[in-house]
Amino acid sequence: MSEPNVGAGHPAPSSFTSAHPGWFGAVMASAVLANVLASEGSLIDALWLRPAAGGVLVIASLLSLVLLVPYLRRLRPGGVLVVELGDPARGPLLATFPAGLLLLATAWGYVGPLMVPASVATAVCAVLACAGVLIGLVFSIAWSTSALRGSQGIAAINGGWVIPPMGVALVGLAVSPLIPAWPEYSRTLLIIAVMFLGAGMTLSLIMITLVVLRLVLHPGLPAPLAPTMWIPIAPAAVLGIATLRLCSDAVSVGLVDGSAMLFAGVIDALTLGFGLWWALFAAWDLRRLRRLGPIPFQPGWFAFLFPPTALALAFIGAVQAFDAVHLVWLTVLVVAALFAFWAYVVIRSIPLLPATIRS
Repeated sequence: MSEPNVGAGHPAPSSFTSAHPGWFGAVMASAVLANVLASEGSLIDALWLRPAAGGVLVIASLLSLVLLVPYLRRLRPGGVLVVELGDPARGPLLATFPAGLLLLATAWGYVGPLMVPASVATAVCAVLACAGVLIGLVFSIAWSTSALRGSQGIAAINGGWVIPPMGVALVGLAVSPLIPAWPEYSRTLLIIAVMFLGAGMTLSLIMITLVVLRLVLHPGLPAPLAPTMWIPIAPAAVLGIATLRLCSDAVSVGLVDGSAMLFAGVIDALTLGFGLWWALFAAWDLRRLRRLGPIPFQPGWFAFLFPPTALALAFIGAVQAFDAVHLVWLTVLVVAALFAFWAYVVIRSIPLLPATIRS
């Protein structure tokens, strides 16, 4: 399989013996897609989408169990974790692991009650959220210490650098289902969620600025790193979704009144605008790369999938917040296209799983 590598001065692909570091992006994309299907089902009153959302959540959960093995194997003596952490292409992709746990927690919090008792879904959400918070914090600080010490040239920067700070912001999403589930702790949980969301968004903005600077001062990314150009879409989508979810949950337990939803809808629409612009920009850059040659298939293709899926969820949220009935048909088309692309990437990735588990 193709390894992400930015070129001279960085560890050669042959020096790595572990699985692709971005494999947990499969869990990220699948968990968000489960939320998309559930939200779309609610929007168009299609009850049949509920079991579909539950089925995708089951697939995401099974993927997380299977992919857990190669990630934990990196911790063994003589593993490549330290070497990978210092590599500007592979290192940030390792953040897909805690980010995947946090998005899986969110999916269990919102979609899980459609399949199992709410108490069970909440317990799974809480366990995954705690694991994602602890691992994500440790990783983001360790990676930032390694990446921001000034020893790497500007050519080393790529869109994957947005993943570690975005993982911090995802804590806000993972905590949000716990607010209505545990109303006695709602104020504390809301503060925690907003703090992590603010920290992650600020850090993501810094990283996106570095990515833009790299594109201005250096030639475009090589084809294996093409999927990373889609990752800057994710923070915009996550900010809009998290604002909507947190405000909705705060309203449900009486922390704020219903007018907060108008504010949340405005924030979601604002961030949606940036996300759509960057999606067009990334698509244009992808067109340029395809002219230069084929883009090799690899698990990093889930980086193509996760940000647009999150953006679709933000779009559905905006349509619901403003009751924009004339845009409902567009959400149906978007969800259908995303599901088809997700199925395509998952099917193409299945043959790679056995080698990944053994690596």
